[in-house]
Amino acid sequence: MATIRDVAKRANVSVATVSAVITGKKRVSPELRARVEDALEALDYRPNALARGLFTGKTKTIALLVPSIANPGFSKALFGVETAAMKRGYAVFVANTEGSPKQVETYIERLIEMRADGVLIALTWELAQPSIIQRLRSHGLEVVGLSGGRALSQIDCFLGDEERAGYTLGQYLARLGHKHLAFIGPGDSHVAELRLRGIAAALDAAGTSHTISRIATDSYDAEGARRATLELIASGTNFTCLITFNDLMGTSALSALSGQGFAVPEQVSVATFGDFYASLTTPPLTTLSFSELHAGELAVHRLLDRIEEKFTGEPETVRIPLELMIRGSTRAAAGT
Repeated sequence: MATIRDVAKRANVSVATVSAVITGKKRVSPELRARVEDALEALDYRPNALARGLFTGKTKTIALLVPSIANPGFSKALFGVETAAMKRGYAVFVANTEGSPKQVETYIERLIEMRADGVLIALTWELAQPSIIQRLRSHGLEVVGLSGGRALSQIDCFLGDEERAGYTLGQYLARLGHKHLAFIGPGDSHVAELRLRGIAAALDAAGTSHTISRIATDSYDAEGARRATLELIASGTNFTCLITFNDLMGTSALSALSGQGFAVPEQVSVATFGDFYASLTTPPLTTLSFSELHAGELAVHRLLDRIEEKFTGEPETVRIPLELMIRGSTRAAAGT
């Protein structure tokens, strides 16, 4: 691989002149610039990113830490992050923590060793820890939170307004006369707690005497939702509307209800959160839609602005609204 000295020799200039052309930090005459650029192209020269990072203190690299990139929400956020970062000259590394504190520790060490400029972290339980933020920042890495439900006051956070989304859904269901609800979702999810809090508050505000039966799952996937739906049916619990944590779980709940002879929405309504699969089911699912793409773009721009010292204000928590998408899986409760 050609070195900067090889380029200087071919162009018959000094190493300092080549460096000035590459970095653009010093003025170079048009004639010398042309000679250097011709030599760079002829030798297919590639700057040493590590050496440049040691010199400038910046490597033009950031990382996105998420529990699983297989989660459609994080995949969509990554698209927004990568698109915006590339336009500003940054590369993005993705790390899957798989919910493991040990794996988080491994990635934190690696990012520090790589001298990454900054990190976007999903605001999930294993990542939204003050000790993690403090450690990254003590090594000069800027940190911004993205999605999830655990906002941290030490950093900028961009996440969905989950409690408000729950309230919006609760208002809608109250108008339809639903008093007995069931909720299926992970038992250890702070986001689920916020949504349930919003739903209950809306029903209380509407003066609706209600029950909300919660069936906790140990996962966010379709199989967990299927088992939970069957458990709910077997328990004999009275419910006129089933709410699922995400729309992948919603598709499975629809299937389980149909398999047990429940007609949707004639006998029971189904609502969910997220809009990756919701429009593809039969009937299509009523949902609260969150733009992970938009959130990813906002978060990465704030991270890069922090890195480049274009934004130096106090950390902010930005809660992005979710939009209610009314579809065929919900209707007025029977008898209303």
